[in-house]
Amino acid sequence: MTQLRSLVLILLALTARGLSEIREVRTLHETLPSIEPGTLLVFDLDNTLIEPVGNFGSDQWYYYLVRKYRRANGLNESAAHREATRVWNRVQSTVRIRTVEPATARFVKQQQARGIRTVGLTAREPSLADTTLTQLRTLDLRLDKRTVFPREFSWRSVGPARFKAGVLFIGESNDKGTLLIELLRGLRQRPKRIVFVDDKTKNVRSIDSAARKAGLACIAFRYGATDAKVEQFNEDTRDLPSSSGLTRRRLEPFRRDRQG
Repeated sequence: MTQLRSLVLILLALTARGLSEIREVRTLHETLPSIEPGTLLVFDLDNTLIEPVGNFGSDQWYYYLVRKYRRANGLNESAAHREATRVWNRVQSTVRIRTVEPATARFVKQQQARGIRTVGLTAREPSLADTTLTQLRTLDLRLDKRTVFPREFSWRSVGPARFKAGVLFIGESNDKGTLLIELLRGLRQRPKRIVFVDDKTKNVRSIDSAARKAGLACIAFRYGATDAKVEQFNEDTRDLPSSSGLTRRRLEPFRRDRQG
């Protein structure tokens, strides 16, 4: 009996492992062979679909703020994230953005045209939904043209979450994998396959793990199109003095539209 139970557990583990897969890509086109009828195509936003023209207001600039608030002000991790979020949210309406790849909007529309449903999944705060959707519209990115639900709704997990116009806004406190599964269960939807694209390894692993636990087939792509820009920014800002790293003079070079 013990041997039989062990065999069943092994088979279940192998089956779950076979349902999901993590891959590295540098272009959205590389995901195309994995997108088949019945796929739910889920995109991160920042550094995946969109990015600022320069570094000011970027995802990497947000984490720069977190580091500097911790070093310069002595804030703990949670407080540093709250302060960085407040500042980052405030500047978004003034940031010039573009698609990460010239063909990003066309790629999304092509998948929607062949019946693929799309969802945006972002760590941006729910309160930033309207600003974000305006940014997306200026780039002809409409994730709601073919998505999982036509109307807006909100709920609370670890933190607040908001689904609007095809984009799920979850904030920094929620886990992407957990919230995507909560969304699908709430809508009683079970896609044939999830294809997820995100620039952060932690989010790719989160979706992969959550999909496996839910018994959903998933291919999660770690997207590296902006890696060089992010690495250069991190290198440029690594040695800024902690005592002055948050002053206007120190941040001014990253306000300009400089290419990374």
